[in-house]
Amino acid sequence: MRKLPLILALCLLLAGLAFAARLFLDSADSSATRVQQGRSIRIAYAWEPPFALRDEQGRVSGEAPEVARAVLARMGITDIRWIQRDFADLIPELRAGRFDMIASGQFVTPEREALVAFSQPSACVEPALLVRRGNPLGLYSLQDLAARNQARLALLSGAVEADEARQAGVPPERLFFFATVDLALRAMDQHLVDALALSGPSISYLAGQRPALERATPFRGARPISGCAAFAFRPGDQELRERFDRELAAYIGSPEHLERIAPFGFGRNNLPSFHRE
Repeated sequence: MRKLPLILALCLLLAGLAFAARLFLDSADSSATRVQQGRSIRIAYAWEPPFALRDEQGRVSGEAPEVARAVLARMGITDIRWIQRDFADLIPELRAGRFDMIASGQFVTPEREALVAFSQPSACVEPALLVRRGNPLGLYSLQDLAARNQARLALLSGAVEADEARQAGVPPERLFFFATVDLALRAMDQHLVDALALSGPSISYLAGQRPALERATPFRGARPISGCAAFAFRPGDQELRERFDRELAAYIGSPEHLERIAPFGFGRNNLPSFHRE
């Protein structure tokens, strides 16, 4: 009878090893191999409308997911598993193999390029500020925020706007970081912060949803373009990224593409410069 617990323990050990091996293969296999084997492609996003969001039916949508869907369909890939994460967790979890790509309007920066492999850009956008209706503090630039001692700025953790705010001279004690846009908006509702810095399309979308808030106009940025967004892949997933890039290059700027991104406030002026002709 003593053999039964031993056999049971051995079975449990083998089952555990098999499960661990499956997890290892899911993270270690190239994404192209996983898809070729018939498994769904895992795409991560962070809620930042209009780049990425869920619509009224709960469907993942926004500029980045919709473009990703269209490009992957051109590759013959339609089985997608969407995974929502906080913005700051996207790159670390991609590198850990928990998903195959990011479709969330991430800006291409040298720091990020050292960690992930980006596709070519799909959209280039201008900087903007979300402020209270009437803009009572007169905030039309990050320099204005730096000059007003009482002005506090909300930022999305991991977003590029933090570096721009520091370069403009906004002191660290007046920079407040939030994991999600929703939390930043709650802070504005509670008057804990006075402005939110994000890209133009995001700020316009949020202002349209919140009557008490507005986009600061005109915005006097140091640069007319704050950055260009792209899709991110693991550095080892060269095959998948190159296939995606080839189809993306043919798709960007097409009538179908422009029609697909129009509901989210993007147009020809947001295309990378080499696609605007």
